[in-house]
Amino acid sequence: MKKLFTFIALGCAAFTFAQNQLGKQFFIDTKSDEFKRGIVEVKEYVNYDAYLQLQRNLKSGNSAGINSDMIRQAYMTRKVALPKGNYVIDNDEQHFEFEIGNNGQFVGEGQFENKEKNLKSTYIFANGKLSEIHIFNTEGRLRKKNIFKGNIIEGHVFDHAGKLAQKIEIHTDLKEGADQVVTTYHKNGNPSKEVNTIKSTTKEFYQNGKLKLDQVDSKITTKYDPTGKITEKWYVTENGNCRETYDKGVISQKTCEDRSTKETTVSIYKNGKLDNYTVTDTKKKEVRKYDASKKLIETKKL
Repeated sequence: MKKLFTFIALGCAAFTFAQNQLGKQFFIDTKSDEFKRGIVEVKEYVNYDAYLQLQRNLKSGNSAGINSDMIRQAYMTRKVALPKGNYVIDNDEQHFEFEIGNNGQFVGEGQFENKEKNLKSTYIFANGKLSEIHIFNTEGRLRKKNIFKGNIIEGHVFDHAGKLAQKIEIHTDLKEGADQVVTTYHKNGNPSKEVNTIKSTTKEFYQNGKLKLDQVDSKITTKYDPTGKITEKWYVTENGNCRETYDKGVISQKTCEDRSTKETTVSIYKNGKLDNYTVTDTKKKEVRKYDASKKLIETKKL
């Protein structure tokens, strides 16, 4: 009798965790704006036969068999609500095993495979939404971890040793192209480079953590030595650009080009103070030299 009860209990457990196989027309939309916010949606191709025919035409290069109406029909989809249970989606593009809870939301962990890229991922859900995605390479090593924080997706990319190599912060509520902060790291864990498309800035760092380069909107670039002292500065002006050079953090020379006047001014500094400057005037074909008080010292013809 005890064996009978055990058999019944095991049978019930197996039934409870049985997976429901969905048709091949079902899929997870990983390219939608909702997905970027951590909302995973099960969708269904309404005209699956048209979708399959379109894919066959695309793969065979049969462009004559493709028209706008076919494309429209092929990509018509609808969202699907699923009752509580364990499910499997398996088609030519993806494989996904997941669980739906009492409230119709995703619960626990889901196992996802991108068949086209041969990449496997673990989807971790909290309150029905994605909290993390762990992406593995073909060897089963953790390659990337995406953490969902409201309107921000924080991606951590790992090297072969498992150390953080890059962090990608995507702001899903901002315009594409001006929505990311990408930071790469040295082997010692210190930042190597930061590209901020939100603020249009680029920063580079030495291994000791000191700032190496600071660029703002491609209009101002400042360079530093490993001790943190400025060595060079380049910036755009209203009518041209200027380049400053520094010796041990103290300005020694500044060269400015003015496109409107066709003049190039080279200023020489001593101990950080202006000593003299020369103006090369291509219009007048002459070079003028001035002292620090702007008094003309000499003039030479080009």
